[in-house]
Amino acid sequence: MRTLNPGQHFGEIALLTGSKRTATVQTKNYSTIGKVSQDDFNELLHIFPDIKKKLTDNLVQYQDKYKQWLKSQLLNITYFNKLRTNTLETLVYKLQ
Repeated sequence: MRTLNPGQHFGEIALLTGSKRTATVQTKNYSTIGKVSQDDFNELLHIFPDIKKKLTDNLVQYQDKYKQWLKSQLLNITYFNKLRTNTLETLVYKLQ
């Protein structure tokens, strides 16, 4: 569990990878939360490619035990050792 501060986000993993959501969110007090559709998110990334790179680069920071195990299993296969880190991270989320 982690605490988000004003201006921080959640839900980007599902939007980036097409996987099911990986977060459950609960607020401590009154919060204003926005929703971005997949189409709007894709348009945003098209207009601002730096955002996509930053979000994709941040995928590696989420390290739950199942994700770590799955990645270690994939890395036992020679083909997957050749993948870029971001590609491997995306694959792991698609397999979950």
